[in-house]
Amino acid sequence: MPPNKGCILEFSFQTSGIDEAILDQKIQVFPNSTELGSTNLSLHLGYDAVVSMVLYDITGQMISTVITEETGKTFDKRIDMSRFPPGNYFLKVVVDDTTVVKKLVHF
Repeated sequence: MPPNKGCILEFSFQTSGIDEAILDQKIQVFPNSTELGSTNLSLHLGYDAVVSMVLYDITGQMISTVITEETGKTFDKRIDMSRFPPGNYFLKVVVDDTTVVKKLVHF
């Protein structure tokens, strides 16, 4: 049996869709601190994409689905935070195959 010469594997991945840094800039969450009980979310892409948005609590438990695989160019949503206790929350936004997470603070 020949001696083990080792092996080098190279992989190249290319994703389609929007770059994560560009997507992060296109997502507007205002106001981020939800002292008034709600926050607004705005996403304007300029092209059709499949979008999902899910809200998680600090433990990582999903607590609300904001958008479920809707196709479009523009998304404007109001998130009612008044039913959740004060704390930190995370909004996971998925556009096609790109994911960005935004932090929300609820007082």
